[in-house]
Amino acid sequence: MRRLQTLHIEDDWTEVPDMTEFWMLPLTSAMTEALAGLILECVNPNFANDLLQFFAFIQPLFKRVPLWWNPRAYELRESLIQDVAQWQNIVRACFNETDVDKDGDWDPWWGSSLFRDRQRFHSKLENWDIRGIATSDLVVLWGSVNLSLFQGFN
Repeated sequence: MRRLQTLHIEDDWTEVPDMTEFWMLPLTSAMTEALAGLILECVNPNFANDLLQFFAFIQPLFKRVPLWWNPRAYELRESLIQDVAQWQNIVRACFNETDVDKDGDWDPWWGSSLFRDRQRFHSKLENWDIRGIATSDLVVLWGSVNLSLFQGFN
């Protein structure tokens, strides 16, 4: 609700060229917060916007387009991975089991139990470093937002 209030929607009619584009940033930000809590967007206040920009580069990256051909795709990917890794480092240092709500679904550090459970799982794996875990969690964020938002608009 807080994010919708910041959209400055008024009673007067305003023409918006692309309604999908109008909703994408606040919905992406809300989805990110619902999944990963508030800390990720404290690390990078533009995380949701960067994630939306990254969607345009997924196909070239899947096709292994070289760095020199599309440097912005690689820059965005690296930046997002670093943001997630920094978020995880902060959360690992600050999280306490007593922070989890009474239902066990939410805490202010990891957000949803999804990432708390993933962290427990990944911490038991051999040969997984911070970057690998951050990359894996970025894929979960990207996939969740993609499925929730883009599939709904198509």
